[in-house]
Amino acid sequence: MKKTFPILIAAFVAFTMFAGCEKADKPDPKKDDPDTTEYLYFEAVEAGATVKMEIVGSVDAPSLEYSTDLTEWTSYDLNKPEVIKLEKAGDKVYWRSPGKLDRFSKDETNYIHFVLGKKKVAAGGNIMSLVDKTCESVTIPSRCCFAWLFDNGTALVSSPKLPATNLKDGCYFHMFNGCISLEKAPELPATSLALGCYEYMFLGCTSLKEAPELPAAELWLACYMNMFADCASLEKAPELPATKLAEYCYDGMFQGCTSLKEAPELPAMNLSKRCYAWMFNGCTSLEKAPELPATKLAEQCYYAMFQSCISLKEAPELPAMNLAENCYAWMFNGCTSLEKAPELPATELAPYCYSTMFSECAITEAPELPAKELAEFCYESMFYDCPNLSHIKVGFENWGSDSATLEWVVGVPSAGSFECPDGLEVKYGDNFIPTGWGVNDTATPPAAAS
Repeated sequence: MKKTFPILIAAFVAFTMFAGCEKADKPDPKKDDPDTTEYLYFEAVEAGATVKMEIVGSVDAPSLEYSTDLTEWTSYDLNKPEVIKLEKAGDKVYWRSPGKLDRFSKDETNYIHFVLGKKKVAAGGNIMSLVDKTCESVTIPSRCCFAWLFDNGTALVSSPKLPATNLKDGCYFHMFNGCISLEKAPELPATSLALGCYEYMFLGCTSLKEAPELPAAELWLACYMNMFADCASLEKAPELPATKLAEYCYDGMFQGCTSLKEAPELPAMNLSKRCYAWMFNGCTSLEKAPELPATKLAEQCYYAMFQSCISLKEAPELPAMNLAENCYAWMFNGCTSLEKAPELPATELAPYCYSTMFSECAITEAPELPAKELAEFCYESMFYDCPNLSHIKVGFENWGSDSATLEWVVGVPSAGSFECPDGLEVKYGDNFIPTGWGVNDTATPPAAAS
C-alpha cells in the first residue's frame, strides 16, 4: 500500500493535467485565431473616431460581421446601421463576411460604403475580408463590388490591401473618392484589367503623393479613366508600359494633378478612341511632354491632352500621317508658355483634326500646313487668341466653306505674313487671312512682324 499510494497520486495528477491541457487546447468554434486571418480594419489615429456602413440607393444587404477584439463577432445590420466609436487612439474595429459572398455593392449608383467621422482613422488588413472570410480569394466576385467604398472619407489616412488579381468591371470605381488625407495608394498587382476597373479611383485625393505601380500590359475600355484626377499633390506618374491601347483607357488620368512635373513614357503605337484625351489637362507644373510615336491616329486620341498645361515649354514631335476626326483638337489649348509648335506633316486631313489645337499658346510661327484639300472644321479656332503669332504658311488653294477655317485667327496680332499658293483667293477676316497681314510677296517677314 505504501508503494501503491504515490503511484495512484502520480497517475491522478497526470490524468488531470492531460485533461486540463485537452480542454485548454480544444478550439472554441465561436472564436477565430486572430493570427491566421488579416481582416479589414480601421484603427483610430485620434480618440473618438467613428465608423459605420450604409447603403446608398437600393442594395440587398449582404451579411457582415464586426469585432473590436478578434474574439467576439457581432452581426452588422446594414438596414439599421450603427455607429461604432473607437474611444481611444489605437482602438480597432475589424470587418468580415461570415462566409463567402458572390457580390457586395450593386452598380455605379447603388452601393455600400463606409461613413467615417471627422477624427483621423487608418485602414489596414485585406479588403477581401468583406467578401471572403478566409481572405484567400484574389478574385473580385462582381462588377462595381467596391465602388464608392470610402467615398468622401476625409479622415482616412491609409488604405487596406487590395490583393485581387482578377478584377471585374468597375470594381474600384470611385473607391477613394474625396479621401483628402490619403497620402499613399495601395499596391495594385493585377496584370489583367476590366472595363472601368480603376475609373475615378482616387479622384480628389489631394494629399496623395505616391501612385502605385501599374504593371498591366493589356488594357480595357476606360480602365484608368480619371484615376488620379485632381490629385493635386501627386508629383510623379507611374510607368505605363502598354503598347496597345483601349478606348478611353487613359482619358483624364492625371487631369488636375497640378504638382505633376514629369509625364510617363507613352510607347504605344496602336491607339484607340480617346485613349489619351484630357490625360494631362490642367497639369500646371508639367514642363515637357512625352514622346508620341504613333503614326496612325484614332478618333479624339489626343483630344485636350495638354490643355491648360501653362508651364509646358516643349511640344512632342507629331509624326502621324494618318489622321482621324478630332485627333489633335484642343491638344495644346491654353499652353501659354508654349512658344514653338511641332511640325504637322499630314497632307490628308480629317474633320476637326486641328480644331483649337494651339488656341491661347505663345507660338510666334504656325507649323506649315501642307494639305491641299481641307476637311470640315479642320482648322477651326486653331490659332484663336495666339497673341504672338506672326506667320502662317498653307498649301490649300481654295477656302472651301467657311467652316474649315472658322474663327481660326481670331485675336491674333494685326501685323504678320501669310504664305499660300498663288491661286488662293485673298480674303481677310477671322475666317481667312488675318486682317492687316501681308500675303506672299507683300508679306511682312516673320522676324519683322509685330
